[in-house]
Amino acid sequence: MILLLEDAGFDVQDKSHFGPTAIVRKASLNDEIDIYPEYTGTGAFFFEGTDPAVWKDATRGYETVRLLDL
Repeated sequence: MILLLEDAGFDVQDKSHFGPTAIVRKASLNDEIDIYPEYTGTGAFFFEGTDPAVWKDATRGYETVRLLDL
């Protein structure tokens, strides 16, 4: 991801060892970082009260995170 952004002309500051997911999530919500790769299963921790079955289906998990993370 870093190489792709740099090749496209972006100035990239690598913070890939920023911290555990909870810290990265807080930093993202506070506009301290712009982009962070994560898997959709982590949404089960961020969005309490969702149907646990959602996280066992890749498509449903992705759609749930996409909608709730807006």
